[in-house]
Amino acid sequence: MAIADFPNLFMIHGPGSPSVLYNMPLGAERETEWIGNCVQYLRERGLGAIEATPDAEKDWDKEVNELANETLYPLTDSWYTGANIPGKPRQFCVHLGGPLYFQRISEAAAKDYEGFVFEEENNVDVSAAS
Repeated sequence: MAIADFPNLFMIHGPGSPSVLYNMPLGAERETEWIGNCVQYLRERGLGAIEATPDAEKDWDKEVNELANETLYPLTDSWYTGANIPGKPRQFCVHLGGPLYFQRISEAAAKDYEGFVFEEENNVDVSAAS
């Protein structure tokens, strides 16, 4: 749901999620609940931003690839692998763990958002900036 160098950017059904291979409304509900809890965590601690670490991003990509490589998905010429766009590097970006995905993101949250870094809250009055 998050990537390095993009603080506070959360992607529902984005790369590395179960996305189209999980019940879309239920998945969106579960991901937005996680995001809401994350924002609450930030507020309670006076934090202004959160982003994934580069190492966590690489580890997640590795997990996605390991799960995919147990299937035939990575061998297909389809939009799942980017084969529908000439010259695009091929990669399978769907987490095939289904409920495991939600277990994994819950574990990260339970460990004080392990795999993420935080920035202190910036107390700038934006109402005076206009």
